[in-house]
Amino acid sequence: LKLISNDDPWVERIDFLMEVMVSFFEKRQSQKEAINALPLYPNEQIMWDESLVPSINYSGEGCLALPKLNLQFLTLHDYLLRNFNLFRLESTYEIREDIQEAVPHLLSYINNEGETAFRGWSRMALPIKNFKITEVKQPNIGEVKPASVTADITFSISSYKAHIRSEWDALKEHDVLFLLSIRPSFEPLSEEQAAKATVPERLGLQYVRGCEIVEVRDEEGTLMNDFTGRIKRDEWKPPKGEMRTVTVALDAAQYHMDVTAIADNGAEDVYSTFNILMRRKPKENNFKAILESIRDLMNEYCIVPDWLHDVFLGYGNPSSAQWNNMPDLLDVVDFKDTFIDADHLRGSFPEYQ
Repeated sequence: LKLISNDDPWVERIDFLMEVMVSFFEKRQSQKEAINALPLYPNEQIMWDESLVPSINYSGEGCLALPKLNLQFLTLHDYLLRNFNLFRLESTYEIREDIQEAVPHLLSYINNEGETAFRGWSRMALPIKNFKITEVKQPNIGEVKPASVTADITFSISSYKAHIRSEWDALKEHDVLFLLSIRPSFEPLSEEQAAKATVPERLGLQYVRGCEIVEVRDEEGTLMNDFTGRIKRDEWKPPKGEMRTVTVALDAAQYHMDVTAIADNGAEDVYSTFNILMRRKPKENNFKAILESIRDLMNEYCIVPDWLHDVFLGYGNPSSAQWNNMPDLLDVVDFKDTFIDADHLRGSFPEYQ
């Protein structure tokens, strides 16, 4: 095709030319596909990336590379995408603050066996006794991530007083928890080292993964806080023992990314390192459902009626969405069998003319 000059030094590299051709003509991933492939839970890389989630010390002098919410939007997808990205980063910041508040109270250290141990306690986080992935379902047709990934987490509430135990026993289906991997340095950091270290380095935090509760069971395996009708109200009994087992659904997209990193790069198995389970206040922990709703709306074709579409995006005359300015006003209303005749209609509303 004579697309390259014979004098070009790269003309002899057939493999390079093939790579250029493939790169130019390959199918690009759409924004919708990229959003669907994103994990809904933040991980440790996003949480402490100052370019994405600035710390509380942000002075406002510079401009942040964040999508803005304007008075006008290009399309409905543009509006939803901006809200998705902003809300995802906002919830990431709040989760990061909760982790930084809960983890230091655990007072982690390396014991004589070289394992991570905890001499303190935290109201919102506790050590895990056992973590085991129980099921990884095959991907749906056209997808690469698993259809679902479930795991069992066992922990003890024996070290807590009654009122904090009741908070942990109040965990129920669809609540969001976080799995943390804490691995502190063998020797405590000096003041100079601590000042230079990042927050994860000071906390010994290695990994953060989110999960959603499927069911909670007590020490005898009895279902707790079930709202699906499997346990009748008259059969309910207080939870027994101090051990609790929580079945959780992990983020399938994040699991696929982690497994791929292990296979391709020989990365560490994240899911064998978890030793802390953290919860958040229920009123502040609805981010996953909101992000899921926005993502589902982005996958729909049209969710806003035509008469509201332009006004919603910030175009046209706002009064055009009022009922008396509609182009398709009804001159005749058919009440079907609601009223027998006009006299019946007038008699039903005597206070109106």
